[in-house]
Amino acid sequence: MEILFSVLRFGLVSCPSCGGYGVQDSLLCRECEDEVFRLLNPQVESFEGWTVRSLFSWNPGESNALSALLLGLKGRYRKKAWRFWAEVFSRHHFGALGENGPIFSISAPLRSRKSLGDHASHWMEAVSELHAMSFRGSPFHKATRGVQRKKSLEDRRGGLRLVKKTEETFEKDGLWVLGDDIMTTGETARAVHRALGRPLRFEVWCLARRRIGSRPVDV
Repeated sequence: MEILFSVLRFGLVSCPSCGGYGVQDSLLCRECEDEVFRLLNPQVESFEGWTVRSLFSWNPGESNALSALLLGLKGRYRKKAWRFWAEVFSRHHFGALGENGPIFSISAPLRSRKSLGDHASHWMEAVSELHAMSFRGSPFHKATRGVQRKKSLEDRRGGLRLVKKTEETFEKDGLWVLGDDIMTTGETARAVHRALGRPLRFEVWCLARRRIGSRPVDV
């Protein structure tokens, strides 16, 4: 019966970690979901004057289940799974916003002007709905060539430039929240902060904070 409900929710999707069926709303089977929940490590940290909030501290190779989840969430038709993890994120970071003026949220930049949305936009859209935040979508696309996630950490730093999709003028007052699935060097966050006009109040909300290693990882 559990497998039948899984098929009704996701179609014929297997667990990205073990390949089994009976996939839960998390996108994982129950056993792999339990493993990933044991790795929950919600953190609030300061990064270059901003606040970074995350659910997992991720080191590739330490957990196949967590690595498989992060890769699997980048697939198609994952909105339900992103909603699930947004709810988990909200439970652990509930009350973080306070009552200090308007809150604007955006997702990590898209790869091109023609992109309509991706995993980062699904993630931040779900979080924004839960917190009644003003979601602005992905107002930028990447202007540099190459795939950022395939670069070495040294090559990632300092080279990312963004292009506005519109001539929109962004508000300087209020809190800006950037949503991304994984934060590694912070180069995407730096580029977004710069493109927004360097607002004084800026946060990054990510599912996983990848700990530094020099080897590029295809996630």
